[in-house]
Amino acid sequence: MTAVASTPDEPISASSALSPGNSAVDEALDGLVRAALSGGRDLKLVSAMLRTVSNFLLEHGADAAVGGSSERNGGEPDHHDEMAASPALRSRLRAVIRSLSDDETGRLLAVGARQVQRRARSGSLYFFQVSQKRRFPCWQFLSTFAVPPGLRLVAQVLPRDWPPEAVDAFMTTKHPQLLIGGVPHSPVQWLVNGGGATTVRLLLDPRSRI
Repeated sequence: MTAVASTPDEPISASSALSPGNSAVDEALDGLVRAALSGGRDLKLVSAMLRTVSNFLLEHGADAAVGGSSERNGGEPDHHDEMAASPALRSRLRAVIRSLSDDETGRLLAVGARQVQRRARSGSLYFFQVSQKRRFPCWQFLSTFAVPPGLRLVAQVLPRDWPPEAVDAFMTTKHPQLLIGGVPHSPVQWLVNGGGATTVRLLLDPRSRI
């Protein structure tokens, strides 16, 4: 009988062991880039989203970044959500998606980069930052390619420690104190329809009467 030499097992690299996961991550990243570009967005949005995830992990930890809370129609928990982004992270990402880069803002307002920077510094444009890069929330832009009157005065008293999703929610949610014709309006709608900035400021800070 001829002896068959045994061949030592080939070491399994981490990359090959995780190849299904790597492929899914690659496809997700490609899909993110394609979705941004096909939707007329720039790659600064992709960068801001990735940085937002990284910053969220550093600030809150991995446990706060994953695990959804939705249920199936029958009321049973959907275990697939355990591998999804948490509601808090999704909310943060939505605020980033609903914002424009400096270049996108310039194209929208038909002004140059210096004008965008000048308006940001003066408070005429509201922005938040993702890793020291400005993002301009879409809620402040009107169909006339302008911003609501009084925005600068309201932005002055927006709490600096509010995350972008909190500011987004405040500015776009109807408030019972902002009545026009007996109908509640959001702060943005209130300003657009000629409501005074002081009323909105007082919702944020009772001491901020102008």
